[in-house]
Amino acid sequence: MRFALVGGHPDGRAFAEAALAAGHELAVCCDTQFPNVRTTGDLEELLADPGVDAVIVAVEISRRLDVTRRVLQSERSGAVVHPVDVKPDGAYELAMLAGDTHQVLLPLFADSVIDLPTLPDGGWVELHVSDPVNPLLYADESGRHAAFPGWSLFRRLLGEIVEVNGWAFAEKIDPAQPISIDGRGATATFRARYQRAAGPRQYQLSIVTEHGTSPHDLLDCKTAWPRLVEELVRAVSAMRSQPRAEPAAGATAAADAKVSWRDAVRAAELDEAAARSIHKRRAVLLEYQEASEEVGFKGTMTLIGCGMLWMVILLLILSAWQPWLGWLILPAILLFLGLQVLGTVARSR
Repeated sequence: MRFALVGGHPDGRAFAEAALAAGHELAVCCDTQFPNVRTTGDLEELLADPGVDAVIVAVEISRRLDVTRRVLQSERSGAVVHPVDVKPDGAYELAMLAGDTHQVLLPLFADSVIDLPTLPDGGWVELHVSDPVNPLLYADESGRHAAFPGWSLFRRLLGEIVEVNGWAFAEKIDPAQPISIDGRGATATFRARYQRAAGPRQYQLSIVTEHGTSPHDLLDCKTAWPRLVEELVRAVSAMRSQPRAEPAAGATAAADAKVSWRDAVRAAELDEAAARSIHKRRAVLLEYQEASEEVGFKGTMTLIGCGMLWMVILLLILSAWQPWLGWLILPAILLFLGLQVLGTVARSR
């Protein structure tokens, strides 16, 4: 495959180096430089190259969503540094767009493909992340949005995360202060701690049982990047042989895929839940929704239905003074039922 690299984020460059080592070609770079690779300062010129099969998006987070959107609109697959946006909305949008354009979108999660120990029955998981500058993947100045490392690890070991409870010294997330997140998955509980500490960045995963603690150093990602390259190449090859998805069906992935865009969506949802838990100082339960047109329709109809109920009550009260207002209740209910029928007809098509 022929790749293009946009931006100089270390994860994007590591993925590009792994692709080169695997025998693939890095055709062009934008906003960064690579030895013996053509460089351009124009993203549109890069996307106009017909020989580029996939784009590695490694720009700063303020541009990451826009660049990824343009990559998909140009009908190219992409590998994107996480997080793609400060809110889950960006991940939802790209999931829909990837399905519409029939392209593969892969988040660069090194921890999604590294080898993990087996979690025994009755055990639970601890993750300790330390860094001399910033142990988080991202945190904005408001302290309401942050990206925490490790969600892929927890989901692989525990299943889907159903509850998170964040702790910090203040309601505002400050990477300079220790942050702790407790939670539970489908099969066990976990605890994550993020703090500044002298020395190199460290990831340490521990399996805790009644017999003691077994630490596992997760710093070595040398084998992870080649595996991610293999995942992207395999997913792109499989996508080319699959029929296009229905409009607004969302991104699709093979049943045996180790990593997919769903991982980026789940991580964004968990980041938001953890930040909300720290701000509200209470545990947050997770209710997952798939990014699809049907889910959006159901959410809209729920809001309209609630509004309709309040309107009917209001009209009943006002009809005591203006009897003609009571006749508006039946047309309003018929309109709501008509929208439901419209949704059923649209899905049946």
